[in-house]
Amino acid sequence: MNSIKINKNEYLKNLQNICEYIANIEEQKTLMKEIQKNNYNFLEVDIYKMNKRFREVLNTPVTYNAIIISLYGCYESYVDKLSNSLLDFWISMVKNYNDLSDSIRKKHIKQSGEFLAHPQRFRNMELTEQDVIRNLNSCLQKREKFLLNKELLLVHSGNLSIDHLLELFNDLGLKNSKEQILTNKKYVKFISDKYELNVDCTKDFINKKNGGNSKILFEELVKLVEQRNKVAHGWCVDNRWSFSILNEKIIPFMKMFGEVIADVFEEKFVRILAETNRLKKFNNVIDVYNNSILCVNCEDAKLKCNGFIYAYNEKKYILLNILQLQYNHKSIKENVDKNIDIGILVDCNIKKNWEFYYT
Repeated sequence: MNSIKINKNEYLKNLQNICEYIANIEEQKTLMKEIQKNNYNFLEVDIYKMNKRFREVLNTPVTYNAIIISLYGCYESYVDKLSNSLLDFWISMVKNYNDLSDSIRKKHIKQSGEFLAHPQRFRNMELTEQDVIRNLNSCLQKREKFLLNKELLLVHSGNLSIDHLLELFNDLGLKNSKEQILTNKKYVKFISDKYELNVDCTKDFINKKNGGNSKILFEELVKLVEQRNKVAHGWCVDNRWSFSILNEKIIPFMKMFGEVIADVFEEKFVRILAETNRLKKFNNVIDVYNNSILCVNCEDAKLKCNGFIYAYNEKKYILLNILQLQYNHKSIKENVDKNIDIGILVDCNIKKNWEFYYT
């Protein structure tokens, strides 16, 4: 579970670094204007020539191309890391190969066969034909200790456009991922703010466009992939985004989208726990206060701050971070005793009629 949080924080930090880089460029422009305007010649250089050279450098495709490549690379790397974490989690939770989702096993067979038929297409991987055959045999022999050709499962065709992203998610057993994304509160709020719609109108708008018009629903990602392709396969890009559009529209979307993707993966992690009978239900829910404090008898659960409990709201599973624990009106870091009534402050809104679980 922590891997999702770690990868998400790294992704958001990388996006913030790109934002700060763009802001720094804008600040340099302003500084150069000010220096030239006031003829500050404290450096004993030709201010006019320095400013002219500075603008020439900024107006070359290099700076813009570097930003686009970094922005797209940050996104693709993030998806790859989450996907890798999910596969590792699947493998750690199941007893044998057949307990993996049908979609994972289907892609595993397909990609292994593709590798053996055309190994030259996978020259950037360290796998050999012998590795692939040996790993595949361990899976098909139904051994408890099986080895996946994991690198092949993470291969995605072309750039991670929204269609390729959803295809990858489906291959990894993330069913209905598009619906999960479009109904996520963070996504709905972004669309609401973007088009200045109230929540109900936003939901209607999303439902009407959900027939397949990804160019509208995921406009920023679609355009980012297009820009990345132009940069990667050319040099000069027509209709370049301004730095203000990148910082005010594209990057905010990518931040939101990254958080929504993390939510999709978190739900799947918890669902895997449920499907492999790792979750134990809290049978005595006393009450919920302020929509964020769960009061329960802890039974035999070992709870601690910064740990997790889980909820099911009749639609999906939810990962809940434990922010604080209280016993007898006193804050504690973890519970030592069993079968005590305890208060659990979590990081999102909850309801008493939900089901709550622990591991």
